[in-house]
Amino acid sequence: MTTSLGTRIRNARKEAGLTAEQLAPTVGVTMGTLLRWERDEFAPSVKKLRRIAEATGQPLTYFISSEGRTA
Repeated sequence: MTTSLGTRIRNARKEAGLTAEQLAPTVGVTMGTLLRWERDEFAPSVKKLRRIAEATGQPLTYFISSEGRTA
């Protein structure tokens, strides 16, 4: 089953114990932008995905693989 990028971002944030208000400034975006990513309204750049990965402790591949799994 394929999980959307937005769902993976939201799941990683929650698993890291972060709120959108906490993660957004760490990534360098507004909370509204982060929530739009989580709703799959548009996608973050690879640079922003890297920051999300660092902040949540997930490998970058979790976000960029088609199924949200690491290889």
